[in-house]
Amino acid sequence: MAEGSSNKMLTRHSAIVLLFILILSSQSVKAQFGFYTGFDGYYDDNIYNNYLGISDFVNSISLGTSYDFESTSNNLNVYYDGNLTYFNENVFRSSSTHRAGIVNTYYAGEGNPLNIGANYGWRGYEEGYEIYDWKQLSLYANYKHYTVDNDFILTGYVYNRINYLNLEVFSYNEHKAFIKYRSLFSSKTSLLLGVEGNFKDYIQKYQSSSLADNALQVRSFVQLAQSLSDNTGLSVYAQFRKNIISGNRYINIDDYFYYEDEILYDQYSNEGYDGGIKIKQMLSPILILSGYANYANKYFPNLPAADLDGNSLDYNREDNQLRFGVQFEVSLGGIIPGLYGDLNWDYIKNNSNDSFYNYKNQVLSAGLEFVF
Repeated sequence: MAEGSSNKMLTRHSAIVLLFILILSSQSVKAQFGFYTGFDGYYDDNIYNNYLGISDFVNSISLGTSYDFESTSNNLNVYYDGNLTYFNENVFRSSSTHRAGIVNTYYAGEGNPLNIGANYGWRGYEEGYEIYDWKQLSLYANYKHYTVDNDFILTGYVYNRINYLNLEVFSYNEHKAFIKYRSLFSSKTSLLLGVEGNFKDYIQKYQSSSLADNALQVRSFVQLAQSLSDNTGLSVYAQFRKNIISGNRYINIDDYFYYEDEILYDQYSNEGYDGGIKIKQMLSPILILSGYANYANKYFPNLPAADLDGNSLDYNREDNQLRFGVQFEVSLGGIIPGLYGDLNWDYIKNNSNDSFYNYKNQVLSAGLEFVF
């Protein structure tokens, strides 16, 4: 790099740092440091969620840190989250995930918060699975406006750019816009309503009717929560997803077509509805028991079902999925302040007209988390 360019870059960086210092020094600022780390171990009897039923023991270590600069009307948060996941048998599926970001919260009149933030994340897999490596940039803004008492309207926008380093045909830009309304009633009931629009725009364009360039999906949802007693809570929810613009992408390897949803999770590949119920019971001041159950219907308008030999059938894939589970959460602050533990059991039964995705899945996990 030329010396002149280096000096210009140094000057620009110095100006940014100076501006940051001036913003902080213009108000009475209090700094606060946060840290957490966690360990989870679990047995998954179907790690790929298909009829093959391949099982594995998995260990996961997470850690994160944040630094808050607080003032009377502003809060600036800088943070990092990291995770290492290790598969004992299918070692090539092991991965490391990282995310760093910054978010500024400005409190307008009546305490209405405006959040503006950005983060950058990436995931890398072991050799043999690195084709799934990705990087993601996210920019977002949302505003919460309180109406009456604790009722509020929340509206916002999210931009994501997802790059698959070795599957560039699937890389895309994403735009999300949403509005939610929550109301609390004297009966200790809360109602949450929301509508969300999601637009996916592939970075690489193709002049082909068989390869989509974009997709548009609308989601609406409702959630009702009720306090049954001082120690018991119940919530139910329902949501509906509809594709306004449908499409799919695939890659061709050795004359076999691999569709995007078969390689990567793609919410735009399917539409449908789901609903569920969750109940939470505080057994003691340090022990909470919760359980949930939900049902989902997913229809894939551009993904043909196939037999186990890979031959496409004359109808599209459709799944009906039942999921339920229980969780114990315990506060271990009496041993070490900030220490928490949990034990979980989850079960999935997926019925599909595509035999490859007819499966059952059970996961038993236990974890510890320390928050400082």
